[in-house]
Amino acid sequence: MSGALPSHQNQTGQSWRSAITAARKERTMQISDSVAKFLEERGFDLETVALKTGIYSVSRPGGDPDANGDWMAIPFVKRGKVVNRKYRSAREKKFSQDAGGSQIFFNRDVIADPTLKDFPLIITEGEMDAIAAICSGFSRVVSVPGGAPAEVGTAKHECVDEAWNDLKDVSEIIIATDNDEPGTNLRDDLVGRLGPARCKIVRYPRGCKDLNDALMSYGVRGVRESIERAQYVPTDGVYILDDIPESPPLAPVRVDTMGDDFYKHIAICKGQVSFWTGWANRGKTTVLKQVMVDLVRQRFWRIGAAMFEDDIRRTLVPDLEVLYSGKPHKQLKNDDRLEAQSWIKDHFRFIVPSDDTQATVPWFLERAEECIYRHNCEMIILDPWTEIDLELNGRSENEVVKNYLSAFTRFAKRFNVHVAIIAHPRKPPEIGGSKKLPTGYDISGSAHFFNKCHLGVTIQSHETVDGLTEVKVWKSKFKDIMGPTGSFYMLFDQPTKRFSGVHKSTAIKMVEAAA
Repeated sequence: MSGALPSHQNQTGQSWRSAITAARKERTMQISDSVAKFLEERGFDLETVALKTGIYSVSRPGGDPDANGDWMAIPFVKRGKVVNRKYRSAREKKFSQDAGGSQIFFNRDVIADPTLKDFPLIITEGEMDAIAAICSGFSRVVSVPGGAPAEVGTAKHECVDEAWNDLKDVSEIIIATDNDEPGTNLRDDLVGRLGPARCKIVRYPRGCKDLNDALMSYGVRGVRESIERAQYVPTDGVYILDDIPESPPLAPVRVDTMGDDFYKHIAICKGQVSFWTGWANRGKTTVLKQVMVDLVRQRFWRIGAAMFEDDIRRTLVPDLEVLYSGKPHKQLKNDDRLEAQSWIKDHFRFIVPSDDTQATVPWFLERAEECIYRHNCEMIILDPWTEIDLELNGRSENEVVKNYLSAFTRFAKRFNVHVAIIAHPRKPPEIGGSKKLPTGYDISGSAHFFNKCHLGVTIQSHETVDGLTEVKVWKSKFKDIMGPTGSFYMLFDQPTKRFSGVHKSTAIKMVEAAA
């Protein structure tokens, strides 16, 4: 990964890089014993430091080279010209720099060096860490001039702005800031400015907080391994196969009390969204109530239910009591009701907005999340969609619905729950003038109801045959697991609120007899 020293031409045609190298050779002997000791204690090779960084000794900040000076002068060079110098005492922790000096990267010219363009650019927090990398064989190394900020976003990083025309073409950047809070702040600032897609982060050996520590503790190998094992900044959206978690099994749950055809065609899977539609008062909510009850009985699921068109005490709880007991409501004794209510308390949570709250999608999803976290619900019911305030605010309903339906599918996948939504179709004249069986394309508000669901079901009781109900499964995303699409019939028993299967030929005869 190390690269050769760059070679740029100045205005006179002379290689200014070569000129500086020659000057640095002269300065090799201009490093004082105290500065030499400081550098060697940090694990640096003196000749490499002098030749590749131009560091020399001075007796005071701003002074001329002095082979006996106790201060180290660190030149900041741009296009072969020194535009700033930082100074560090070799005997005590004192720092200084030239007044009005340009705040550019240390070793800035390597960014634009064409001979190094195929190598990653390494950015460190301080000059000593940059020198540690240079002494370990890396040439395309710079450091920020001002160190790390106390808080994210508080540093100006003029060095990035100054070098941007060269930085924007660098395809790989390795960030090697200190492993402490200010260093993390600097790292995050640099990633934000430079873009995470091309940034890698260094991980140091145990007990080390920067590259100089790695050099002092583990030698050149410690530095090289730290840099060469740097990992790209984690981002959302692009992964290799090993980063993709295994999809949880669909584990379809089939209701076994509603007939063979219902069992064949309809499976409830966690991580999915289902839409249930049909004309008003034609049975869709009643079907879903039986589905809920039987899922609890079969799998002991807990349900979070927003049944906005039901009165919880007056209609929903009595229906659940009947479905639980299997007895008509008039035959329920007080003990039956108490037993059923105890069961309801264990397995149902009701999502109900207060009188001064308008249910919106964010509001609903927050309540649903609470049902999951606090009450371990595994199925969420929204009945009906039209009770949700879409907060259009001048936006297209079609686009808003699309975005919200995507939010529901992400929610179901994230929490591995099943979300069942009842949605009314548009009025009959709007879909052809007759009460045909509507599908997801006919749901009021958007055709995306068809596109966004995993399971789509239409429920429609017959207009003339009492209790006969037609069911049409118009969407089954994974037919081989969930069951095929298709139509079938069921019979509804009003006293027990339950549906049962009926053969299609029998249903047809019932319709013909009633004609």
